[in-house]
Amino acid sequence: MTQLAGVGLKTIVDNGRERKTDGLWKHLGIVDAGQFRASGYVAPLSGAGVEIGWYAPTSLGYVQSFNRDLNSYADLTLQGKNLNLFAQGPTGTINIAANTLTMTNGLITTPMLAANAVQQAIGNFFNAPTTASATLSTWVPSAISVGPIACSGAPIRIEVATAAWHTAPNWTILLGVSVDGSVVMPSRQIAASASINMPVPVAWVDYYTPSAGMHTFTVVFYNMTTGTANCGHTYAYSTMWLTEQKR
Repeated sequence: MTQLAGVGLKTIVDNGRERKTDGLWKHLGIVDAGQFRASGYVAPLSGAGVEIGWYAPTSLGYVQSFNRDLNSYADLTLQGKNLNLFAQGPTGTINIAANTLTMTNGLITTPMLAANAVQQAIGNFFNAPTTASATLSTWVPSAISVGPIACSGAPIRIEVATAAWHTAPNWTILLGVSVDGSVVMPSRQIAASASINMPVPVAWVDYYTPSAGMHTFTVVFYNMTTGTANCGHTYAYSTMWLTEQKR
């Protein structure tokens, strides 16, 4: 059994097909209708529940869970096998305004990410070569090189780890990076030792923003001591990792 009550009800239209009233309808059972449409907005004065309305001045439809007695929002759950949100039109957007957005771990996978949305590894070097040079006071390219690789024009994070050593005592070697043969990041690290043939580990992180296109990144070294300077060692791997920063 259901109970239907009209509070302050006044019939405006009743022609056998359409019945239009004003006031407050209260139905204490289940409403099973072919379609439900809210075409206006009248805020309830009291009580709590799910409100569905249409605000004509701005063509705004809304659904909200609200307690009028406490003047506060309540939880609202939309539940189904699949939930689809469609923003219509060429400028349609979906806005989520929340202090906390919680999603199931693993919900977003790599194919779902927009192009250029996150940082991306674009190249690396991992090998154990040695490059030797007796030339003084000149930047010399080493065998530690990556490229040519495609760059979008975003900043590149450059991570280098290698070793430097020398055939003479009391030696000093500077290290840096060249792009397309031009030394754009000189003197990023220094290696020095009083001992001959003593490998000194060297590592650093740097950033460089190239133009969009194909580029080659190479570790370069600068011999400041008479004798043969060496970059890299066959006993240990040298590495260079290039990551394009997006945001």
